[in-house]
Amino acid sequence: MAPSVCAKSWIQSAFDKATADLEKSLASIRDSLARLDVTLVEAADNAGSKMHHQLQQLRSRAARAELRQSETLGRHAEFLSNILYPEKVLQERAVAGIYFVARYGTELLHNLYETIHTDCHDHQLIEL
Repeated sequence: MAPSVCAKSWIQSAFDKATADLEKSLASIRDSLARLDVTLVEAADNAGSKMHHQLQQLRSRAARAELRQSETLGRHAEFLSNILYPEKVLQERAVAGIYFVARYGTELLHNLYETIHTDCHDHQLIEL
């Protein structure tokens, strides 16, 4: 079961906006510096390049973290699906009840008997 992939995650959209905002701010600073002292424009370009690099590094780290989280969620979903539907069938059709008695002892049978409502012929959720 592969995790679903969004067209663009909210975090990547935030990075796109930050990049656009950074470029807009740097352009404004460059314009102001050009009017003040043309020699400072190159320094502004250098600083802007460093800022873009750092932002790109952070974007890459966030993308890797997002992928790890997505893969972890996918593995958990697969695990739960296999527990609830072993071999893609309902649990009670693939796992014999004796498995639970062997695992939890005969006390399980006593707890089940005390908990179930024998007058109810529908499915019941039982917490033990």
